[in-house]
Amino acid sequence: WNLAVNCSPTCMLRARLATARLVGRRRLVGRRRCSSRAAFAEAETERPTAEQLKRHFIASALPMVGFGFMDNTVMIQAGNAIDCTLGVSFGLSTLTAAAFGQVCSDSAGVLFGGTLEAMLRRAGLRPTAGLSLDQRKLPLVKRVALL
Repeated sequence: WNLAVNCSPTCMLRARLATARLVGRRRLVGRRRCSSRAAFAEAETERPTAEQLKRHFIASALPMVGFGFMDNTVMIQAGNAIDCTLGVSFGLSTLTAAAFGQVCSDSAGVLFGGTLEAMLRRAGLRPTAGLSLDQRKLPLVKRVALL
């Protein structure tokens, strides 16, 4: 704190409290000015460890990989079944049958997405990262989940 030498302890306390208050959407944190609440939370929140980030990545990636396998399997099987039945009967092109298969796989993904995550959790394949609520809001943690 760069305060005058003649400043009383009460004056110093008031100065510290004034710099710690929210002023509109900005807050001073030490010498760093934060322009948003997310940046302020990042400045105050403890950074997750590498192990926590690794577990968060695995917990986010497993359902995506499982969903990808399920989605492609349903799309291929449904597209093939439509091509072999309706495609032959109505003279549909293979690409049209594949598009109908994609609609079926999208519907299956919406219906069974939660089921897949529950199966992974029951099997113990979805580790918890042990992140606090503030840590989950950090941009770094959100980026790790999207990788």
